[in-house]
Amino acid sequence: NLFELFSSPKFLYSGENAHRHLALLLEVFNNVVQYQFTGNQHLVYAIIRRKDSFGRLASLTLSRAVAQCHRAYGDQTTVQYDADEDARQARRS
Repeated sequence: NLFELFSSPKFLYSGENAHRHLALLLEVFNNVVQYQFTGNQHLVYAIIRRKDSFGRLASLTLSRAVAQCHRAYGDQTTVQYDADEDARQARRS
C-alpha cells in the first residue's frame, strides 16, 4: 500500500524532503474525494478501510516516530534509504 509506505516513520525520516511524497498523495486523495467522487468509490472505500493508518498518521509525533524506527530497525544511526537521493538520480538518468 503506497499510503502506508509513505506514512511510515522510516520513509518520512529518510530524507529532508520525503514528507512531500506523502503530502502530494494526501492531496490526490483529497481532490479525488472532493471533485471526482463518482467513479472512484473504490478509493473512498479503501480510505475508509485504512482509517487506522490515517489515525496513526494524525497522531504521529517525532518521539513516537523515533521509537517506532528503533523498534523496527534497531539503533541504526545511518539512513539505509534516501528517497530524495533516488529522485535526484532518476532525474539525472
